[in-house]
Amino acid sequence: VEDWRRGGPETSPGSADAPIAVVEAFAGDSARIELGRQTFHSSTCIACHGIQGTSAAGVLGPNLTLMGRRRTVAGWLENSPENLARWITAPGDIKPGAKMPGITDPGGSFPPTNLSEEQVLAVAEYLSSLGRGAGGDAP
Repeated sequence: VEDWRRGGPETSPGSADAPIAVVEAFAGDSARIELGRQTFHSSTCIACHGIQGTSAAGVLGPNLTLMGRRRTVAGWLENSPENLARWITAPGDIKPGAKMPGITDPGGSFPPTNLSEEQVLAVAEYLSSLGRGAGGDAP
């Protein structure tokens, strides 16, 4: 799993050589989306990000209400649960100077999120569902 986080094309989650656990992690199951929703709304994510119709009312970072409809993550990566997980894990590796904290690196004035791999995958799945009518909070 570590290799896909570094962006190696031979081990990206969408490739034929991706570890099966990583590919299966993005099955879009409702339990994982719910875990992602709970994780997002109980973490520091809501300090910066807003999602219409929820308690997440942050304004420092992008509003994520319709994240599932966006074409890109971080301005240039294709919007997919896999790329969202890469972004959540280590935003500074994707976009140097990013102010969003990663799981082990601080960002802006925030400490690392310390999210587990399971939580990262769940948050990515939750955000991908927003605006798609697949269990997300957004209209």
